[in-house]
Amino acid sequence: YGREGRGKGLEISKDKLSAPNQVIFPGMALASFLSVNFYDLDRRLEFATNALKNPAAELVTYLETDSNGKSWIEVLGQEGAHARIFWKQDLYAYSAIQKNPLRIPEELISRGQNLLFHPDSTFFKKTQDSHFPDAVYRLVESAKKQVANPPDLLVSLKDGYCGQGDFSQFVKMVRMHGSFTAGSSFGLVANTSHPIPPAVRSTDILSHLGIRVEEAFHKSKHFFHGDENSSIQELRTQFADGIPTRINEFSPEMIFLRLTKILSST
Repeated sequence: YGREGRGKGLEISKDKLSAPNQVIFPGMALASFLSVNFYDLDRRLEFATNALKNPAAELVTYLETDSNGKSWIEVLGQEGAHARIFWKQDLYAYSAIQKNPLRIPEELISRGQNLLFHPDSTFFKKTQDSHFPDAVYRLVESAKKQVANPPDLLVSLKDGYCGQGDFSQFVKMVRMHGSFTAGSSFGLVANTSHPIPPAVRSTDILSHLGIRVEEAFHKSKHFFHGDENSSIQELRTQFADGIPTRINEFSPEMIFLRLTKILSST
């Protein structure tokens, strides 16, 4: 982004945050979004405003919390677009402050101080084919801090742009972590035994296919079904013996996995 994308006086740190004017981009892989962490969280709006001046940036989002512990998600877009997302369990309210950065249908938009909460299922149905499919649910889930080191702010890039992580110095990157756009969000599910809805969240795919989680990876042994100590000891034994790569195996299955690039041939 350079100075235009960071904001006046903000500096990019390479390893850790040690000063109030520092930010860090912890990306390692190829991605069409950017994760940003701050020493001083009060500088997120400054960063967001300047980041959106860059033609590659389409949305900036971050979690905000007031002194009473009330939380919401700030959503900022191009040309001053601004909205907030509030939630209560499986009910969401999308408050459009200026324009409509997530392009939510008008009937789901709250105006002013009157928050209109709608069920998760309604938002999913009404936005599954939009430019940012299922964006409200996905942003709320991102705010629940489900990873060890959650980002303080996310920048979603327009289609055709991506951020290059450190791993690209060592390997050729051909797949990426996606942004909020439809082009980066949709995948394909094919099945001959169970009916599948036109759109389904990744977390619900297995249940639609009638597969239990423990059955999904049937070639992987489920170690922790009994005594943890014996399972850990078994893992240590396997580690000492090395991990079988099947590099010299040329069965139809392994040839398929290599041709589809699921496994490397080296």
